[in-house]
Amino acid sequence: MHTQTLDNFDDLSVWSPITSGQAQLILTPIAAPASLAMQLAFDFAGGGGFVVARRELALKLPDSYALLLDVRAAAPANAFEFKVIDPSGANVWRYRDDAFDFTTDWRTLRIPSKALTFGWGPAGGGVAHEVGAIEIVIAAGPGGCGELTVANLRLENRTPTQMPLISASSAQSDHAAVCAMDGDAATCWRAAQLPAVLDLDFQDERDYGGVILRWAEPTARQFACAPATTAQLGAVFMSHLALPVIATQSICPTAVRGGCG
Repeated sequence: MHTQTLDNFDDLSVWSPITSGQAQLILTPIAAPASLAMQLAFDFAGGGGFVVARRELALKLPDSYALLLDVRAAAPANAFEFKVIDPSGANVWRYRDDAFDFTTDWRTLRIPSKALTFGWGPAGGGVAHEVGAIEIVIAAGPGGCGELTVANLRLENRTPTQMPLISASSAQSDHAAVCAMDGDAATCWRAAQLPAVLDLDFQDERDYGGVILRWAEPTARQFACAPATTAQLGAVFMSHLALPVIATQSICPTAVRGGCG
């Protein structure tokens, strides 16, 4: 996976403070452990509202990615948002954490692309493909005053580059394991004997939201989906009886190397 630095905060002239109501925000360059950083010193002045650090940034987004940002803070538990605005300025996607950990220790905040949900705009939904600006937002909960420091903003491209390796415990003739994911609805994997295991090796860590199991006929079946990474052996994502339907949709945790068996 390729990681691209978007901002090392060596030039804060590209950032603009925006506030609502009586809120105040000052952007200051300070030193971070391995780089420079931007400190957002804010004061809601006894009221509500929000403070925003905004930057124009032209960027095309890959299909799958994560935004990484080193953060630390000394502030009340207000809400945190990271916004992505398209080049038109009309469509907004955002990550929001109402229980953001404003800890004084440095940590890396990871925002996967699926966590950036559509906020508003004429697009009406979908995902962001191109960026025109980004915003770091603190929205008042308890309000008060404090500081948020951010450093080393980067983009991690997590778009798959390799086809998964597929194997099975057994297979009938003309129904090999690779038929399970060949993109052809007319083909399928069929085990020669039960119990059966289908193994998917993505050859790299990959984000995915779940699996859809399509059965040959609507008959209830017992199945389990488990990770195949060494660190996660013994864990089970799900294990239950599939209802008598043609397709079973189930949610798996993301960012694992192995697939479901």
